[in-house]
Amino acid sequence: MKIVTFLQNRIMVVKNCINAADKIVKLYAYEGFFGIFVALIISNNNILFAIRLGADDYMLSFFSLVPSLVTMIILFPGGIITDFIRSKKKMLITLSIIICIIYFIIGFLPFFTNFNFFAFLILVSISAGAWGLHNMAWQAYFPEAVATEKRNTILTIRTFIGIVLGIMIPCTTGFLLTHLHSNTHKIIAHQSFFIANAVFILFQINILRKINPIMETVIKREKFDFKIIKKTCVSLIKNKYFIIYIIAIQFFQLTSSITATLGYIGQIQYLHLDEAQLSYIVVGGTVIQFITLPFWSKFNERKGVVYTMLFGMAGAALNPIVMIISTSLSPQINKPIFIIVSIITSLASIVISLNSYQCLLQVLDEKYKTISLSLYSLITSFIVAVMPVVGVFIYKSFGSDLTSFHKTYWLVFVLRILSIWFWWFYWKKYTKKNKKST
Repeated sequence: MKIVTFLQNRIMVVKNCINAADKIVKLYAYEGFFGIFVALIISNNNILFAIRLGADDYMLSFFSLVPSLVTMIILFPGGIITDFIRSKKKMLITLSIIICIIYFIIGFLPFFTNFNFFAFLILVSISAGAWGLHNMAWQAYFPEAVATEKRNTILTIRTFIGIVLGIMIPCTTGFLLTHLHSNTHKIIAHQSFFIANAVFILFQINILRKINPIMETVIKREKFDFKIIKKTCVSLIKNKYFIIYIIAIQFFQLTSSITATLGYIGQIQYLHLDEAQLSYIVVGGTVIQFITLPFWSKFNERKGVVYTMLFGMAGAALNPIVMIISTSLSPQINKPIFIIVSIITSLASIVISLNSYQCLLQVLDEKYKTISLSLYSLITSFIVAVMPVVGVFIYKSFGSDLTSFHKTYWLVFVLRILSIWFWWFYWKKYTKKNKKST
């Protein structure tokens, strides 16, 4: 009850802040609500939808692979277009319309034909690519539409909205899906989620139409020259701190992505968690992030964002041990232990999302920042696309049973310990660099 009261108080604080804000802050708050709602519905339920459409372990790994590959293919050229296009607002709205149409198709197609996993995979992959470009266009348009002094307020409100929805949506959808007993009814529920998403995107589009750029902040781009790509690559290669950073952070990303599908296999196949129990983990972790965010933010100010990342990585290193121990226990106790300990180990998980982007900005050349970010996203997308398939391949190679599952997770644990060492090495180099500069 204390947690509920605490959340209610924080919601009222933000509500009052929005009511007292001017037009642009309100518009971005509402736009953020609809956008975050759609993103959370997708991220929390797509894997379950794929399973109910008949996807096996390998199919699930390709469900992570194909959308990431599509995103990866269009991300870099899309980033270049985003950097030089004159009307990013029109690009945003066009991409939103494309995503809206795809979601309506996913929602209604099963009523007219035999909807299967592969049709779902194709449509979700196209929408994933569109979302990748949409996010990049949003990031480019935001500073053109919002004055500098208002950006922190808007982003703070949107972050809070994300946390609150991150608690409410998994609980609501998990409760609904758990109480639908037939697979057919659950598939219909998943279809309804996509239809709801399409409607919410229509609301988001209406808000985007009302957000106009501040003319004096709009930068006029010169005609694109392909030499800028070469200059960007040369700049990054010569930047040894960027090279060390990219090795350290992407190795950690590799160790995280390798369990993207394996985690669902462990939770569903070996622990037999239902939708409600899966939502408890998400909600519990989100509440922990909400509570610990102020602490880690202040810790960043005292120790620096690079050093604080070590704690986030250490927390991630504990997750394989939690999975191994939980799947080794009896069915009477393995579920509650896994849920409780998983929530506890998320104490530092907010650090990864809070600090990784800040760490990247510290080692980028400002002159080539936009295209450098596109290249960085390209590498990340490749790892996110490939590693879930690699994880399932290792698991299958070991034998596709519980013993094989444990062997795979022991390997992941070793890799995550190694990623902590890589990051410690980067922290030492970065600290040495700062001492020299001062």
